Amino acid sequence: MCGRYLFDDDSDLAQVQLIQNYIEQRFGAERAAQLKRGEIFPTDEVPIVLTAEADPFRQPEEEEPPQNKLVGDSHLIALPMFWGFPGFKGSRVLINARQETVAEKPIFCEAFAERRCVVPTTGFIEWSHDEKGRALKKFRFNTPETPLLFLAGIYTFVGQELRFVILTTGANPSMAPIHNRQPVIIPSGMIRPWINDPAAADELRQSPGPEMIKTPIE
Repeated sequence: MCGRYLFDDDSDLAQVQLIQNYIEQRFGAERAAQLKRGEIFPTDEVPIVLTAEADPFRQPEEEEPPQNKLVGDSHLIALPMFWGFPGFKGSRVLINARQETVAEKPIFCEAFAERRCVVPTTGFIEWSHDEKGRALKKFRFNTPETPLLFLAGIYTFVGQELRFVILTTGANPSMAPIHNRQPVIIPSGMIRPWINDPAAADELRQSPGPEMIKTPIE
């Protein structure tokens, strides 16, 4: 599963700064300051990335928005969203969706078909456990190439709020010693296909993901 991740606002990564600048320019400095940074917990409100074409607030007659190149040369936007779909009958929020069943489960299938997004992170968090299931050590996971990871997400409207969940899949060999599940990771060059192309999204959700490295967190 994925129950915590990081979005470090003190990061010197250009993409992180562009995401934050986009939120501030579009929604104002006060609104941008309300978004959570650092270690992200369920129910926190954070920046989530979409393509400009998939902007749910864009009117069909509107002109193309100004260029805001958040990642590479893709034309992307960022919107504030809360982490977690409402649970059943007042239960705790749902923060993850299994990629194996996301296209069939009634609570997730429409969002997967029509409202895909990516969750920008500077790493996700998982714990090692002892034989009795007790948490031992806390680790941050990244790829060797970059500390910036984009996790596959889907979102929905709950009243006036946007809510998202993170897709998970079976652990690949680099993750399996710590946990049997991991987030679905979207390569930066595949963000547009993940969001805009249903066939590509169906293929990407089944990817085993890249090799990852773990760093202990004290």
